[in-house]
Amino acid sequence: MVRGLECTYAERSRQPATALDAGVADALADAARAEGAEPLRLVSGAAHDTMVLAPRVPSAMLFIPCAGGVSHDPAEAADPDDAALAARVVARAARDLIGAQHG
Repeated sequence: MVRGLECTYAERSRQPATALDAGVADALADAARAEGAEPLRLVSGAAHDTMVLAPRVPSAMLFIPCAGGVSHDPAEAADPDDAALAARVVARAARDLIGAQHG
């Protein structure tokens, strides 16, 4: 006990990491560079819909900065310019991936 505080916890679930598709992640990174941004590869420990899709559909995730790092909360806020950049990156990556399949 420190400073009169006591903490207990119980593990409620354990979910293994979900591998995402390197080709889709590379396409997003290439598209970000083409749009003038330098991508940063991250590992997310959060559970996302992507972990359900990834075993069935080539998948990756694109994150944008949120004010104060707040995410999944009513206080979440992102700069509209960052959101617009993300939309351009996703659109470019999708075009590139489709083009590669029909090249």
